[in-house]
Amino acid sequence: MRTHCQYISDPAETRSETRVEPMLDTIDDPILDRILRHSLRDQASNSTDPLRREMAADVAAGRVLLYDAARSSVYAELFAQRAKEVIEWWDGRSDHERQEEYLSARGYLDGLRGSDSDNGGQP
Repeated sequence: MRTHCQYISDPAETRSETRVEPMLDTIDDPILDRILRHSLRDQASNSTDPLRREMAADVAAGRVLLYDAARSSVYAELFAQRAKEVIEWWDGRSDHERQEEYLSARGYLDGLRGSDSDNGGQP
C-alpha cells in the first residue's frame, strides 16, 4: 500500500492545471484536492486492475463525477474492496503506528501548505 507521501513527489507538479473546480465540492483545501487529483491520475496510469484504471481515468478527466462513480453499481465492488483493504491495513497498526502515521501526514500537508505560501499561496 502506498503512503500519503508517495502521492505527490513535487508540490509544484500540478500548479499549472487549468481546472479550478475542486474534485469534490466538500474539499475546500486546494492541497487535498491536488493530492486527490494526483492519486486518480496515478491509478489511471498504474493500476493493475483495468476497471480501477478506467474509473480513475474517467473521474480525473471529468467524464464521471467521483460521487457518481462511488454510487455506481459498476464500481461499487471496487470501492468496497479498497475500503476493506484500507480498514484492514489501519486495523493492523498499533496505536503508536497510527499516531506516527497521523503526525507524518500532518507534517507532509503542513510542508505542502508552506511551499504554497512561499509561492504566493497558489496550488
